[in-house]
Amino acid sequence: MAQQLAKQRTEEDEYSRKPFEPELSSASLAAANVALADPLAAKGKALFEGQSCNACHGDGGAGTAAAPALRKTKFSPDQLAELFKHPTAKMNAGGMPPVDLPPDDMKALIAYVESLK
Repeated sequence: MAQQLAKQRTEEDEYSRKPFEPELSSASLAAANVALADPLAAKGKALFEGQSCNACHGDGGAGTAAAPALRKTKFSPDQLAELFKHPTAKMNAGGMPPVDLPPDDMKALIAYVESLK
């Protein structure tokens, strides 16, 4: 038990040292307005939800135990398109299917994911 408490104390200390980065909740008006400010991103949000991306990546791309948050993605639009079309082996193992959308819909989905940054 002492080992577990020491481990938890270490993890708490590490967590406490990290800079504070607030995450918007999916219910947040600000989070909802990010996509609505850009019609392309708004269409992408509808696609994100219609393709059930939020089932694994969470509402607003916040992340879940099943899939990572998309809010801090460091991929370019071209890299995102490639990942959507050809998920990595790790993504496939996690249940991520290839995303096969018409070019305009793919641009909208990417615009939405980029709006989450």
